[in-house]
Amino acid sequence: MPDRHTVGRLAELGVRRISTGSLLFRTALRATLAVAESVRTGRQPSAGPGTEAGVPGYAEVQRMAVEG
Repeated sequence: MPDRHTVGRLAELGVRRISTGSLLFRTALRATLAVAESVRTGRQPSAGPGTEAGVPGYAEVQRMAVEG
């Protein structure tokens, strides 16, 4: 529940680990299906998470992998 508490506030309360559960998987799945649908229909993916406008290029991915 992102709107409920901040990470900083949870840390103040003694929380040491925050789980996203399946949120990352479900978000990636939604983005994957949206892009696949765009390819299938021949449309340009709309701007937003998981679409071409929000996808890092290969160089950026390499940078993130190296920097961790």
